[in-house]
Amino acid sequence: QRLHLAGAALHEIEMSLLTRILNVVVDPNVAVLLLMAGLLGLYVEFNQPGLVLPGVLGAGCLLLAMIAMQVLPFSWVGVLLLLLGAGLLIAEGFVSSFGVLFLVGLASLLIGGSMLFDRPDLSDLSVDFWRVLVPAVIGLGACLGLLVLAVGRVARRAQTAGVDELIGMIGVASTRLDPSGTVY
Repeated sequence: QRLHLAGAALHEIEMSLLTRILNVVVDPNVAVLLLMAGLLGLYVEFNQPGLVLPGVLGAGCLLLAMIAMQVLPFSWVGVLLLLLGAGLLIAEGFVSSFGVLFLVGLASLLIGGSMLFDRPDLSDLSVDFWRVLVPAVIGLGACLGLLVLAVGRVARRAQTAGVDELIGMIGVASTRLDPSGTVY
C-alpha cells in the first residue's frame, strides 16, 4: 500500500523514564550480562552464606533478566545450555574433576549465550559474541576460579582452633588429674 506523506508534520514522542529503563534492560547484550551477574551473585551467596549482598544483587539481576526474557524472543536451547553451564560450574565445587567441569561449563555458557537470541529474521536481536559474551564469560570464570582457589587454600590450611590444635602442645595441670582435672 502506498503512503502519501509529502508535507506531513513530524511529531516526536519522548519515552518516559520507565520506558527508557526497559529499553536498556531488554537489549540482548544487557540481558545476558544481567543473567551472568545474577548467576555469579547467587553462586557467591551459596558458597559463603550470610553475606546477603551478593545474593540480593544476584536475585535482582536475575529478576531483571527474566523481565528482559519476557519481552525478547529467546531460544529454550540457549537457556538450557546456560543452565547446564551454571550447573557444571557449581558441580566443580563438589566434584574433583581437575577443572574439566569448569571448562565445559564455561564453554556451555559461551554456546548457550550465543544461541540465546539467535533470530536470523531479526538481526538486531543477538548477543555480540566478542564484545559482550566472551568478556562476560571470561570475567565470570576468573571470579569463580579465584573463589575456588581461595576456598581450596583455606580447606588445605591446618586447623587453628579446637581439639586438633591442642595435640602436641605443652600444658600445665592446675588440679590433680585423677581421673579428670583441669589443664592450662
